Amino acid sequence: MEFITYRLSSPQITRSYADDINRVYAVFREVWDQEEEVLNGNENTSDLFFNNDTLHVLYCHGEVAAFAMTRYANLELIAHRHQSWFSSWPASLLQDFIQKGLSEVCYTNHLTVAPDFQGRRKIEGVYTSLLVSQLIVMHYYYSGEEVFFGAYRKNRGTDKIGEALGATNLGETLFDGRIEATMVGYFHDRIEQSIDEMPAITKNLYFGAKHHGSERITDAVQRRHVMCQGANRRLSLA
Repeated sequence: MEFITYRLSSPQITRSYADDINRVYAVFREVWDQEEEVLNGNENTSDLFFNNDTLHVLYCHGEVAAFAMTRYANLELIAHRHQSWFSSWPASLLQDFIQKGLSEVCYTNHLTVAPDFQGRRKIEGVYTSLLVSQLIVMHYYYSGEEVFFGAYRKNRGTDKIGEALGATNLGETLFDGRIEATMVGYFHDRIEQSIDEMPAITKNLYFGAKHHGSERITDAVQRRHVMCQGANRRLSLA
């Protein structure tokens, strides 16, 4: 059995976990710097890394294997809807969520697999990109956010991940006017079966994870989310 760990923290965390964050950031730059420069003329990817709320990192034998970032938003706030991440989402679609009472959302970006773990590499029988995606979806399921958004790039085949995890297809879009992507939404009532069918390795990693390296993630979720009132965990768009 491979030695695998899963940790959640914040990209802005300092001191105690600076070395860990620096290691993750080094992989992030290795994977994304060249692509961002080619696509957007952006040679500085630091903003893309640090402008997030939660960093989900999967380690294998102490090495960074894969990670992704998530961020929280309230769609009722115009400034949140104006974030660059939503620039390729139809305004009418976001308004539909607001009208349905589904405004407390989270979204993921920059799913990253370290070069040594790319391709067909599996960890405990699960493809690396799928494993970290499963962990993030579990995190959403046990949180108080009403909807979890994803945008999967078709040129990397990541659009298949959403299908495998019970996501609802919300349509197609173009990021930066050139990258084909599938917009998806995860809803609590529609992914229950997927959560139940998660492999044992995913469940063990999630429930054994620590938040900021010390607090159990299940305790952190309860403290931050579950006690929040008014979350529509049983609603989804028709």
